[in-house]
Amino acid sequence: MPNSTSCIPPVHFALHSGNNQELQFWLERGSIDLALMLEPMDVKNYEFVRMSQVEEWGVLVAETSPFATYAEIVPGDLIGTPVITILDEVVQRELASWSGQYAAQMASWARYNLLSSAITLARQTDGVIVCLKLPQEFSGMRFVSLKPKLSLDSIVA
Repeated sequence: MPNSTSCIPPVHFALHSGNNQELQFWLERGSIDLALMLEPMDVKNYEFVRMSQVEEWGVLVAETSPFATYAEIVPGDLIGTPVITILDEVVQRELASWSGQYAAQMASWARYNLLSSAITLARQTDGVIVCLKLPQEFSGMRFVSLKPKLSLDSIVA
């Protein structure tokens, strides 16, 4: 009978969540060996592999939110709404570009590092979370795509 540990590879992983800036700092310091980061970014200092999957962005809202009935969110829809965005400069710039003339009028009310924390906040405040489309469901929440589509490439560096 095989030993239960024989299936475990002789490699150990410690998973950390962070934004591009934190991941780059940890890579350069040698604290981590690999990082999954979003583009656009300066990759000249890294060996990297571009991921084949494109990351689609949208909003995650409570099923009781008026936005839950929207087919898509367009620039201007989120004016006057508490918007919870990811704590990452790359995504902030891309979201501002997507929002165009409405960027200055959007209330970036809170920023998150972990989506689970943002979901807790959104449920308590009717906030709208700007996030990646993930292959999982969150109880009481609905993902609504952005239009025009906002998608970013990612790399493993």
